[in-house]
Amino acid sequence: MVTTVCSQRMSVVEWDEVLPAAVEAFSVWTDSSELVWAQEAWSHVAAAGLSEYSSDLGRGRVAVRFLSLTSLYRDWCYIAHEECLEDDPADWVSWFEVDTLEIGQLLGDAHELGAIQEYDRREEALTVLSNRARPEVARALLTGYGSIAQLFVALWRTTQPRPDTSQTEKLATEETTRTGPNGAGAQVMLGAGTEDEDDDEDEEDDEGAWESDDEILNTVTGAKAQVWEWIGAGCPPFR
Repeated sequence: MVTTVCSQRMSVVEWDEVLPAAVEAFSVWTDSSELVWAQEAWSHVAAAGLSEYSSDLGRGRVAVRFLSLTSLYRDWCYIAHEECLEDDPADWVSWFEVDTLEIGQLLGDAHELGAIQEYDRREEALTVLSNRARPEVARALLTGYGSIAQLFVALWRTTQPRPDTSQTEKLATEETTRTGPNGAGAQVMLGAGTEDEDDDEDEEDDEGAWESDDEILNTVTGAKAQVWEWIGAGCPPFR
């Protein structure tokens, strides 16, 4: 007796396919690096195997994970900066060509939403699916970044433009131990040169300065403490 095992061919939703939706979704700030973070975050999602699919329904499930990543980021914007923007899942998912039938199949029988072909019903259904996917997306990010602190820093930098060479060289002279915001077990060891920085820099230069990891983690605010707790809880839906 011969047993034949048929393996399904797996495909991957690459960043190039995600990019058009990401350009729309990750556009909260002006002159920021949030889209750079989105690409990095998607690489961690992919590394966890969450961008793979073997059917149209599986591709729809991957699209939902992108929605979840986007919603997670907008939750961070609200907690960290009180920037409250609504999600637009029905528009974002259109880039993935997920049809109404697939949304209904993914939703299952747990929620009775009626005619989900109606726009508001699609929004509701996709929000339910996005929230369901949040735990696995959050786990992929924490695994990819390696710690709460690393994810915290990566998110915090998304409101800043990328540093120039002189700034990155300055940061390279700092010795950093990343364990969390001051009051959450942070330890900081800074190299020479930080105490003699010019205290008379004008306000405009200060606003445009690239913060070191230590400055991000150890300059404590109520919002940062709340972000830390939120990440530690698995980045649950917040808004």
